[in-house]
Amino acid sequence: MVKFTVVIPVKNEVDMIQRNLSSWCNLKPDELILCFDKPAPKNCVTTAKYIARAHNVNLRILEVEHNPKYKFQQAWIRRKGFREARNDVILTGDIDLHVYPSCLKAVELVGKDNVGLASLSKLRSKRTIVGRLRNLINSLIQKYAEFLGSQRAGVAFFTGLYALYRPYWLDSEDEEGIKRLLNPKYTEAFNIESWGGYVGEDTYLRNCMIEKHECRYLADVGAEDLGVALENTKPVQIKIGMKFAYEEKQSLHVLRHSLIHIRPYLLGSYIHTTANINGSRLRSIFQILTSCFTSMAHRIFNQALHFTQKFMSKKMKTKQYSLVNARAYWQYAPSSVGVLKVSSSTLLNKDDHYIKRLIEKSIEARNKKEGALVYRHRVLDWIRKEGVARILDFGCGLGQDGVYFSTHNTVKVTFCDIVKPNVDLTKRYSEIWNIPTNSIYINSAPEMFTYPYGFDMIFANGVLHHTPRAHTIVNHLKTSLKLNGLFICMLYTPAHFRATGAKTLSKYASRSEGLAPIQNPFSDYYTKEKAIKLFTSDFELLDYWTTHQGKFGWYVFRLLRRTT
Repeated sequence: MVKFTVVIPVKNEVDMIQRNLSSWCNLKPDELILCFDKPAPKNCVTTAKYIARAHNVNLRILEVEHNPKYKFQQAWIRRKGFREARNDVILTGDIDLHVYPSCLKAVELVGKDNVGLASLSKLRSKRTIVGRLRNLINSLIQKYAEFLGSQRAGVAFFTGLYALYRPYWLDSEDEEGIKRLLNPKYTEAFNIESWGGYVGEDTYLRNCMIEKHECRYLADVGAEDLGVALENTKPVQIKIGMKFAYEEKQSLHVLRHSLIHIRPYLLGSYIHTTANINGSRLRSIFQILTSCFTSMAHRIFNQALHFTQKFMSKKMKTKQYSLVNARAYWQYAPSSVGVLKVSSSTLLNKDDHYIKRLIEKSIEARNKKEGALVYRHRVLDWIRKEGVARILDFGCGLGQDGVYFSTHNTVKVTFCDIVKPNVDLTKRYSEIWNIPTNSIYINSAPEMFTYPYGFDMIFANGVLHHTPRAHTIVNHLKTSLKLNGLFICMLYTPAHFRATGAKTLSKYASRSEGLAPIQNPFSDYYTKEKAIKLFTSDFELLDYWTTHQGKFGWYVFRLLRRTT
């Protein structure tokens, strides 16, 4: 069993100490540290010592002086506890959590295979009707996702209950950034016009950690939260509702969000803010109801069309894949740009300043998500290590990756895509960012198109798994790659399609192969062995890792020879 320290910031919360400290002691940590603002409340200290003594647990009371350099004192208090711990493996959470033995799974993960943080799921309090309702709704959503074979089935997310490995935390922590972080419970921490909303001190720690190390999210329930979640408090609900209104979120999305999470103040704030923007409360309510009705009708029609086509086309095979359909789909499929969904066709009508701001915000927003910054930094390391000067961004989309690599290293990026608006958009990037670029429109089948020669690296992010001709395309693309050049790609793993209770992967993969031109024309998944076969013996696998909870597999191949 790994020796670990439990670190918990505590305020004057003697009732929570009485209810929950025993559950932390039952984990049998080597050390338990309770961190208080100095001076610590005597009743809290007395109660904690009594409980720890009853469980034979080594308790330390850490009284922390106020640090004026930190705007959010809890961030300072928790980190002080991390530094004082005698073990490198640390389990942390809040005193309002009643923890379960499953927390030990996270403890066992960190410090191995570059895993710096492991988070566990939480249940809302079962002691209130609202808490039970929220747990029931979440359970029903998961079962519905499993029934549909959705990628969200069985997916876990980051919570404030996690284990970390201290050397990796010290290696990745942004000390100056955490000092500027505001207390999210205060309304000034919510900048309505900000891109990502508020960030808690634990989320900030995670965001720093994923820049250099892996984070794991366990679906195991690690605790019952007896407190009120920050996002469920009235002031925060109001601020989120305002944010949704300024971002022009769809009314159906806001209504669904409010009902599912039982956040009435959010909906009220959204309606009130929308009314202020439009100048009329009655007109705003009418617009919201109309928007909800239209969206629901649109969804019902699409589902009916999907199932009708599914039953009429049960034997659709890979050989029916059409490049024409694929080109049509990807031309109008919107890409995530921060909080927006846009297509290159829309952006072509905007000025350079708008495009620059939007793409940079997109890069920033995606870098905050688990996985995006990991793969970009790792690819940049290979670019610098191999002295890469020319990159072919194959299937570039809006070209965010190419822009990121070119602005962070002196490389010339050649953007290429089967969608002409994407190519037309990237042609403007050389002037917008003052970087060396080139753009190529693939106006024929990708496996027959003539590409320039002399690239040091080919980069294909999420492209090859969308064509049944991937082997032919790779074999053709290697003629444009220098010997000993790199081919870096991302391919869906089986976990991308797997859902809890799934009997076969093919059952769920077939959902993405598409039954009409307006749908995703094709999707495949690759195991590591299947990917190596795709690249044949002409290539040598140099590096492999996964991101996005194991759903995206990243491969770095080197071209050794060219055989037919």
